Amino acid sequence: MAEKLAVVSPTIQFHDGDTMRRARRNTLYKSIGESSRIFSIFLFILIARFLGADVFGSFSVALALAIFLAVLADSGLNQLLIRDIAREQGKRTDRVDLTLSIKLATGPLVFALLWAVSLALRYPMPIIRLTLLCGGIAVSKNFVDFCFAIFNGHERMEYEAMLKGINQFLALSLALVVLLNKGGILAVTSVMALANLITFIAAFLLLKHQDLAPKRILLRLKDWVSLWKESLPLAVSYIFSALFFRIDVIMMSMLGKQALEIGYFAVGTRVIEGIGTLPALLSMALFPIMSDHGKSRPALFIKLFHRWRLYFLQLGLLTAGALILLRHPLIQLTFGPSYTRTSFLLLLLAASVPALFLNYWSINNLIVLGEQRYVAIATISALATNALCNLLWIPRWGAAGASVSVVIGQSALCGIATFYLRRRAPKIP
Repeated sequence: MAEKLAVVSPTIQFHDGDTMRRARRNTLYKSIGESSRIFSIFLFILIARFLGADVFGSFSVALALAIFLAVLADSGLNQLLIRDIAREQGKRTDRVDLTLSIKLATGPLVFALLWAVSLALRYPMPIIRLTLLCGGIAVSKNFVDFCFAIFNGHERMEYEAMLKGINQFLALSLALVVLLNKGGILAVTSVMALANLITFIAAFLLLKHQDLAPKRILLRLKDWVSLWKESLPLAVSYIFSALFFRIDVIMMSMLGKQALEIGYFAVGTRVIEGIGTLPALLSMALFPIMSDHGKSRPALFIKLFHRWRLYFLQLGLLTAGALILLRHPLIQLTFGPSYTRTSFLLLLLAASVPALFLNYWSINNLIVLGEQRYVAIATISALATNALCNLLWIPRWGAAGASVSVVIGQSALCGIATFYLRRRAPKIP
């Protein structure tokens, strides 16, 4: 592939009308699906408003830990599943069955690890229960995402869009009922996990109707090991990627910062993660298309890479500028006056937005090229930079130090990913 990418004739004519049609269609449905995250944003706003910054801080720590460990049940398998389905359109393979089998086997491991880590950190029993319930949210979400990966690989994003909307609206509705009836955070997390379970059942039935669902459980250790080996670099990168916006919250807790301050910071990172919806949906809408071209038409792949990298950068800069200008009314209108301090943190976090946009595009295209090892190296290096900055600055500056660490970590990831893209394909400057 490197040789193909390195040699691009300037006389090649790009007939990419079908590509752009597919891109527009996928982006449309991805946009519809990801727009349902507004329900998730409202949900976190309600939790923060009804239960206070200290409870929201504890919930953020528990959910961050659960999501990090739940990545072990995913191990980057979903992304590889999308890529392989896109490359083998119309062909029945064992990859779907194997992926589900591995997820079923590793799911219970997440709860065991959450229990062990909670005991090691000497969490009180209410926090341990909260952490295990957050584990239910994270593990059930992994199974939902498995179904979405199958729809993505076959470029049937309309089903994913519909189910995402149902999932987010159901979680918001159930949680709102709980909060209005004076329920606590344990009840809220329980109904969030229930919403994921209902969505998984609906998605699986729809896949079965489309004859796309897994048909059997494959307990073939040799194939498991082979698949794990292929996904290991990507699994490492996913594990550390899961920490990017969560390691700061976890380290603030470990370094003795109060739940109230963690809550202020968690609100800021929630806003940034919400902004990350845009580059995420664009990169995932284009992922099966880029996977197809990366294998069969490398010259067209390079052309699309250049074009969309510029779009991602421009969108990132515009979004960062808008966030800086509108951060005060944004916080006032959403989370409320009690979170005014978060406005200053958003001023710092906004500097990470352009790199955030570019990182989604760069990382996804390294996966397209089959270079999961470079994704792992880039992510681990950037996360280590972030963690080191946290150790230096959280004790002195608290949430502000953690915010600057996020900026430096995202910038490091952007630089390292760009370096490896240049190394993988010399024609990508």
